[in-house]
Amino acid sequence: MERVARGIAHETQALFAEIRRRPAGSVLVLAGKGKNAADALIAARLMCASRAACLQRVGIILATKRQSLGADASGAIDALLAGGARVMEWSGERDADTFLSDGQFVEEEDVAVDVVLDGLLGSNFSPPLRSPFSEIIRWANRRGGQLALLRVAMDLPSGLGDGTGAHNAPEDIFNADVTVACGLLKTPLLDERNFGVRGRLRFADGGFPDTLAGALRAGNAEGIMGKGPLCRARSPSSDKRHFGHLFIIGGSRTMPGALLMNVRAALRAGVGLLTVFCPESVHAAFAAAAPEAMWVPWPEAPDGALALEGEFLWRERASRATALLCGSGMGNSAETLALQQSIVSNAKCQIVLDADALRRETLDAALRRSPATPLVLLPHAGEFARIAASNGTLRETCAHWRSLIALKGAPTRTADAMREVVVCAGGPALARGGSGDLLAGITGALFARKLHDDPLRVLTTAVAWHGAAADFVARRHGTEALSTTDILAGMDTRFLGTESKVCLINKGAGLR
Repeated sequence: MERVARGIAHETQALFAEIRRRPAGSVLVLAGKGKNAADALIAARLMCASRAACLQRVGIILATKRQSLGADASGAIDALLAGGARVMEWSGERDADTFLSDGQFVEEEDVAVDVVLDGLLGSNFSPPLRSPFSEIIRWANRRGGQLALLRVAMDLPSGLGDGTGAHNAPEDIFNADVTVACGLLKTPLLDERNFGVRGRLRFADGGFPDTLAGALRAGNAEGIMGKGPLCRARSPSSDKRHFGHLFIIGGSRTMPGALLMNVRAALRAGVGLLTVFCPESVHAAFAAAAPEAMWVPWPEAPDGALALEGEFLWRERASRATALLCGSGMGNSAETLALQQSIVSNAKCQIVLDADALRRETLDAALRRSPATPLVLLPHAGEFARIAASNGTLRETCAHWRSLIALKGAPTRTADAMREVVVCAGGPALARGGSGDLLAGITGALFARKLHDDPLRVLTTAVAWHGAAADFVARRHGTEALSTTDILAGMDTRFLGTESKVCLINKGAGLR
């Protein structure tokens, strides 16, 4: 329990840093009498003791008599009261409003407290919602952003339940800005109907074993990031050829920026050699913008897209590539589609497809190549709808196209035909045009580097690194005043696995 609460406290502090430069100064705990109440109360105690926070005001609203609390929750309350916390047993909205105002919790004029920790109800709850829980949740939801700058749910937002009973209306579910999964990801958190109430997903490691059956097991990314090859010293005998040779084919006269973002991300992701095939009209400018890459000018069609006649340019160099990235900014003209189909049917190396290359005709052509190494596909929801298998599921679509897929979203899910991973890193900082182009460049680089012998682990590492970089930058600069390429500054591997905890939830067999 202490381990979970420590993770909750850490994630709360980190997310608050995206909102304000100052540490959180006040917290309100909404507590029932179960495990979630103990988690929230212990997390508040740990926040008070942490050097990363300077909590001066702690309030606790109990949905039950204090005498009915368990030993862990009671002990946490005693420690908080000794530090000056105030507690009330729920007696109505008016009394709750008075409790907050009398306690002088106000840090900012229009907000009662900095953080609310929702510890009312857990996964054992089944609708309908009963008093006083219904009253407390509706009060908190009505006050919304005027109650707190950050609303944090433990495990599941109170009132959501385990998904086996009736589905409550949104006003009867605690509306969270973030839900911290406590060791096991509960299925309702991945139900699209609940995205509006669960907020962002984060993770607190509960120490559950990898072999736990019948559950979505959560684990941090120590094996993926913190203890992986990205966080180890490179060999003193390293040579650029040891880190792969990535080919990138993309861009157009009207959409050149996507290609340049591919390139900058791939270079930041440590690829040894990079050859870029670009529209001839942007060749000189791009070669000056990223001189580390080898730029090959490609003839253009009248609409500014890459012309089919230039295909010989990559074919005569193809044997050098360890991976090929194609699609970003290419457009969708008939000539472009024909070029993509020719490329994917003839390339012998690992292929990564993004954006305009995510079309059924292109994927059909890729299936005809020999040997047919698995494709890597990077669709957002709209692109996934375009290529999805008949039943639309992620793993079935992977099986249909003999591919690995990163389905970009909040959160991003990576999968092959047998396994699925949910990566909870990243957030609103990535809600910008071009963030997917950065991911494509990172992904292409890591596959070119042959970072691991498990392709799904390579793909998951790329997604996790991309998300961790966005989190890193957001905690220092907020989520508003950023440009997409600012995220590249967050790809500092010295922080991976330490400050930038990345959340993974395995479904199916684990990653090797």
